Order: sequence, then C-alpha cells, then structure tokens
Amino acid sequence: MRIIYSLAAILLGLSASTQAGELPACDNISLNAVESLKSYSNGSIKVFKIDNEEPAGGNIGIAIAINRGESLDKEESFCRYVPYLSDANFKKIKSSYDDAHKVLTLSIPVIESDPETGKKSNFKMILKIDKRATDEKKLVTFEIEK
Repeated sequence: MRIIYSLAAILLGLSASTQAGELPACDNISLNAVESLKSYSNGSIKVFKIDNEEPAGGNIGIAIAINRGESLDKEESFCRYVPYLSDANFKKIKSSYDDAHKVLTLSIPVIESDPETGKKSNFKMILKIDKRATDEKKLVTFEIEK
C-alpha cells in the first residue's frame, strides 16, 4: 500500500495522509549531529542521517543536500529535510537512477513512533531527487510505503 504525505503530515510526525509530497528546507538543523552520510551522483547529492536528540521518539531526521550547478555563476545548492523519525537504516538504502529523466530514487527503511502510544511502525520512505526540476518544490518529493 502506498501513501503520499504532505509537509503538514511530516511536521505532525508523519501521522496523517494527504495528497502532496513536498519536503521542507533544511532550516535550523545542525550537521554536527550527523550519524551517517551517503553520497550519490558523483557527490552532488548527499543524504545525511541526523540525530537531533529531541523530541524523544522522533529525534532522527534525514537531510538531502543537492548541488545543481557546475560553475560559480550558475551554481545553486538546495537542502530538504525529513524530521520526526525514530530511526532510518542507512545500511539498507536502495538506490536507482532513471537516466532518461535524470531522477535518483532512494528507498530508505525508517521507523516512526506514535507519540501518544509509543507504538513503532516500520515503513519505506521513497525519495525522488530530480536535479532538472524547474520548480524548487519538485526537487525532492517522497512517498511512504507501508
């Protein structure tokens, strides 16, 4: 079963399904708390597992940093962030690249904890990184596969 979540759902701990799949910018996150790093597309896409220590049960986040330029006059870098996870298994990330559309797809096993009951749920987060996107909101999109 595939469920698509919106920014509002992410900020609520990925608990309610909606119709969009956009991710917020990497505002106010510290790269001092990086636990793991994976690099793709000759280093121009980096995926970080970050331990924010708070909130309990939702302290893990995933940051996706994308460099879209090769020269200083055209260079643009973007960062998107998935907050409020209990864990993300970076050793089991699966990646594929659609050369025709220039889209990197990452499948990341993650765990979410219900803040009220503490019950843990396992699922896969499917991230799609489109470096050719003309709309910044479509640069990184995601789906949740339960």
